[in-house]
Amino acid sequence: MDEEEREAFLEAIQAGDCFDFLSLLEYPIALQNQTVEYYFALERCCRYHPDYVTAFLAMEGPWLIPDDAKLHRKLLRWYSSVQTGMAELIPVAQQWQTEEPESEDARYYLCAQRLYCGEGESLLADLCAYWESYPSTQADNLLLQWSKRHCPDYFALLVMVIEARSMVDAQGQPLKYVPGESARTRLLWRRFYIAENYRR
Repeated sequence: MDEEEREAFLEAIQAGDCFDFLSLLEYPIALQNQTVEYYFALERCCRYHPDYVTAFLAMEGPWLIPDDAKLHRKLLRWYSSVQTGMAELIPVAQQWQTEEPESEDARYYLCAQRLYCGEGESLLADLCAYWESYPSTQADNLLLQWSKRHCPDYFALLVMVIEARSMVDAQGQPLKYVPGESARTRLLWRRFYIAENYRR
């Protein structure tokens, strides 16, 4: 066993089970085995082969979702990481936010799942509040994705607003911002331009 395999083995032991197996006791053995196998494979896929997560989540079949809060939060993370919505996860994120109102993660996953499930205008106020409360590239990206889907005419302006907000010195004072000069701004505009032309 080489060093990398040993590290992965120790990490897997430290992480523990994917969910509480006792939550499956009332189900037939075959279903228990299928469920355990599926979630362990999904967890390995997310950790070691993130490029295949979307295909893995798209597999058809009747999958049991055990009643386990730890697993539900993992599902939130997995689905959101590949920008896929699952309506059943919105109440999970809402419950998490109720339990931990100051949790940035709970708020992020709630906004992300609402966005990926196709929510439009009704999400904008919450998304803006999240963006103002927790400045981060994650918040920026959610707002940009919302704009791309629901308000593409204002995408370029939103990119400039996001960039201008991030242009501050060490004391938090705004720096002179010249629209379009930032490498990130140009990259975001380019991606949007390519996506728009690809759709046509």
